[in-house]
Amino acid sequence: CEVCLGAHHAGLALTPQASCPFCAALPVAEKIRRVEYFTPAADEEFPVADSYPLDKALDFFDAGQEPAGFNRLDDVTDSENYDEAASLLDITEVDELRPAGPSAPVASRSSLPAVRALLQELPAIISAAAAHKGLAVPEPAPPEADDLAGIFGATQTRCLDPIWPRFPAAMSCWSAAFSEPAKLKAPVSTYAPITKVEGFSDQGWPSVPPLEPDLASLFGAKNHLAGPRAVPASKHDQLLTRLTDRAHQCAFQTGAAGNNIALLAFGVSKMVEELYSPVESKTIITKTADAILNLCAAVLTGSARIAAWQTLIQRALWLKALPSIPEHLHREMLEGPITSDVLFGPHLRSVIERAQKTAELSATVRDLVHPRSASHSGRSSRGWDEWRGIFRSPAAPP
Repeated sequence: CEVCLGAHHAGLALTPQASCPFCAALPVAEKIRRVEYFTPAADEEFPVADSYPLDKALDFFDAGQEPAGFNRLDDVTDSENYDEAASLLDITEVDELRPAGPSAPVASRSSLPAVRALLQELPAIISAAAAHKGLAVPEPAPPEADDLAGIFGATQTRCLDPIWPRFPAAMSCWSAAFSEPAKLKAPVSTYAPITKVEGFSDQGWPSVPPLEPDLASLFGAKNHLAGPRAVPASKHDQLLTRLTDRAHQCAFQTGAAGNNIALLAFGVSKMVEELYSPVESKTIITKTADAILNLCAAVLTGSARIAAWQTLIQRALWLKALPSIPEHLHREMLEGPITSDVLFGPHLRSVIERAQKTAELSATVRDLVHPRSASHSGRSSRGWDEWRGIFRSPAAPP
């Protein structure tokens, strides 16, 4: 429809107040594409009165900022459109960070602006930072032409993801790990003094949680000579266990570093308020600190997922010793919640015991219905008769 072609309605289509039935029925991806297409850039204007800015359109994506008792779905959808609204919330879970406009005071804003809103400011932030080092900022590749978009769609500009230049000092730290990987140690001792976080890494950087002691015999584990932790019997699995432990330690150290960077960046934002400097300088410093905070969130999220995946790898190594367990039990043991003290979690112990009792009961019933021969049962015929004799009347005396 015609109203969909304006900047005002493009932003409005993402909000619960969309007045056009056609826009309300659009897929979420198409709505986001329209916002990017029809939102004017900083150096251009559309001849549309009362335009709807992107940051206001993305207010719908904010999470965690509502008052107590507020239900987002109450204002978002009715029963007919619940599935569409739920999918919209699922897609935007990664953007649960509040957008912060450059004109708002630092103290009145969340320390973590929304990633989508920050994308509008990132090109200028990256260029300013790269200029101090004399680095050239790479231009993102233009989107591929879409013959189905028509002339109007092809002439619209889209917000492209920025590409950051390589910082030489940072890249040297990255490449140093690939020359001699066998000599790498965890955690990185160089940065140990500045990556201690209370209740997180102040007592060290943990390995993958150990296997429960009462499950060691079930998995055929053996005790490690260097400590009480049980290790797999296979040499290959022992190597993988050591490597995943090191990766888990580095993931925790990376998460601790991200926490400390976020704290420092937040402190910089607060100190800017107290400086008597031009408004333009305060704005660019605040935006840079916001970008640092978002990058810290990326570091923390990535390191947490690395640690979780290392735990799943070790679970899979142990579960190889139980090839005959049911598939649903295998999946529950592999994908169950992760705790910091044991590998599989306390709730799985009762599940395994229940499965063992069920298997023993099934074997007993099977033996009663179809008695096995001595060669297959592994016991003498006399022993089997004595065991079976409890279910029959004793023979008459001669």
